[in-house]
Amino acid sequence: VVVAMDPRPYQQECVGRAVQENTIVCLPTGAGKTFVATMVIDIMLEKPPGRVLFVVPTVVLVGQQARYCREKCKANVKVVELSGLVMDKWTGPSWEDCLRSNNILVGTPEVFRRALVERRWVKATDFSLVIFDECHNATGNSPMASIMRDSLWKSADSGLCPRVLGLTASFVNGAMSGVEEKRSKLESLLQSRIFCPDVKSGGFDQQQAFHRVTYNKVDLDLALPQLAVENLVRSVESDGVPVKELRKLVGRLSFVFESLGLAGFNFALREGIIPQLQAHAEKMEEIREGSGAAARQQLPAVRRRLLETAERLEQEGRLTDIPYITNKVEVLLALLVSLFREFGTGGFRGIVFVERVAVSVPLAYLVNRNPELKAMGIVSGAVSGVGSMTATERNQQMQRFRDGNLNLLVCTNALEEGVDVSDCSFVIRFDGFATVKSHIQGSGRARAATARIYYFDNDPEAAQREAEFMQRVARDDSLALTDEERAKKRREADREIIDVYPFWTGEQGGQVNFTNGLTIVFEYCTKVLRQALDPKSLLEYRETLVREYPPEVQKVLFSFNCPGPDGFFTVTKAEVDKHWEDVDVVELVGSDRLKRQSASDIELRKFMFVAAVRLHQRGYLQPNSLPTVRATTETAAKCQAVPMDSAISVRAACPAAALGRD
Repeated sequence: VVVAMDPRPYQQECVGRAVQENTIVCLPTGAGKTFVATMVIDIMLEKPPGRVLFVVPTVVLVGQQARYCREKCKANVKVVELSGLVMDKWTGPSWEDCLRSNNILVGTPEVFRRALVERRWVKATDFSLVIFDECHNATGNSPMASIMRDSLWKSADSGLCPRVLGLTASFVNGAMSGVEEKRSKLESLLQSRIFCPDVKSGGFDQQQAFHRVTYNKVDLDLALPQLAVENLVRSVESDGVPVKELRKLVGRLSFVFESLGLAGFNFALREGIIPQLQAHAEKMEEIREGSGAAARQQLPAVRRRLLETAERLEQEGRLTDIPYITNKVEVLLALLVSLFREFGTGGFRGIVFVERVAVSVPLAYLVNRNPELKAMGIVSGAVSGVGSMTATERNQQMQRFRDGNLNLLVCTNALEEGVDVSDCSFVIRFDGFATVKSHIQGSGRARAATARIYYFDNDPEAAQREAEFMQRVARDDSLALTDEERAKKRREADREIIDVYPFWTGEQGGQVNFTNGLTIVFEYCTKVLRQALDPKSLLEYRETLVREYPPEVQKVLFSFNCPGPDGFFTVTKAEVDKHWEDVDVVELVGSDRLKRQSASDIELRKFMFVAAVRLHQRGYLQPNSLPTVRATTETAAKCQAVPMDSAISVRAACPAAALGRD
């Protein structure tokens, strides 16, 4: 069903610009950027080859933007959603069929980066339009940035390059320093010009009221929860369930304790940690043959001991001055009671943003346990990003919120971009944020005409001043790069040295570069050895004494032992150094691309680039950088299995399903 909408004047301006030249549309959240995109899609589908690539930053947004295209674009559009692990199984024919059957491809950046760069199953010239949603994410070594640099840039001078459309409400991703330079970098990368029209004169005038929330911050003694977690883990380790990265686990749970108090901490133990430890004990048979049965015999005692530890902690805590819930939680609950009493529960909904995954579900639990909110029928859910919650669980929570079955949603910052709930009335930032992007994107989730936004740990006036400054920079056309300036910057940054960098895998093959070399090699090792593997176990480091006193040792990557159908072969430091010789890698690859990379990270990537090249030269990788049939079928027999650490990781996260258990 196509739903007709009349565009506002500023939206028509945006469409006119986007059709004429590569454009980054900078509009406030809720001002209709996606509607602009659909109007541009309708026009560009009429131009050959009549196909659109729609790149969105998160899995959550894939379904949302695909639905929007189906509803708002022409009736004959065929939209496909591309995300998740299922994409790893796609082959060249899968992509060919996809291109034949669909004219709008909506997916996550990494899915498209792989298809365009190392696999080369798709080419930039297969599309008449490429859209980058939330394009401020196209920075550094990100997949969005790679799609531009390693694919679209290569056809920029051919006359066949697709039109580029960027969408953002906040073109600065990070600190508000060098804002004008960051504008130029984004325009250069996307080979586009920022356009930021006046929306108020064009009919968009959402009223957002910002409020600062005060509370009493108390420094809690973390010794009790830290000791409890350590004792809990050690008690199950003695039963054959080794746990790694205990310090990280303790730190994350201590943060829950410090933020929420004893009640939230105990919920995290009971519903998050204990079930994981129990589940891992049940799976011990898969990790070490024969130990699973013994571990399962101990399970009742293990679970009883874990629960006793949690109960004892709660009892001990109540006898001390440790708060059952922190004053911060008390203030939040009082605020929610006040809001729902004032506006009722019929369609009045809001979002609470938290900094960490570990806090999200326990905080929703505390909301649901509050007697006053419970009496009003207020129900909270929780949502976090990929890796901490299954797609099914996340979609269920989001749909319940959209349908009005949840009045409140506790979210991590991963959900602050693009998630659209048209009548969300308020947003609460329970934890602090560090960027103006978070201010704009987070507050933008409140889409009601008179939205309320509450900050616990940030000054809303200071954040708003930064946002207004960024908007002024976006509107200043004198700062825009000309076509010639953008092209010059692209050519200067798109450097190649024959036989050194990058490595092209064949006439129609893909590219190996600093971005993908490590991933290509590590995935190759896992596939050909047919085992769960930390490929870093194949690296050999050597220590060199820098000075005796005060003692200082330098750890140097010396070699990489790579598996193959002819047995292991070694890539040495001498070989890597010879390949790169006098090349300044930072200058060649680009400082933006190596952003936040340490010297050891850069050295590892230099090694893995050379290793990937050697794998291709030995015929162990296909032109698409996947293992050859010979490598896949013969390597495991020729290379001894790599021993793995039997310790398991325990996540400081609770399933949203735990909210249904009282």
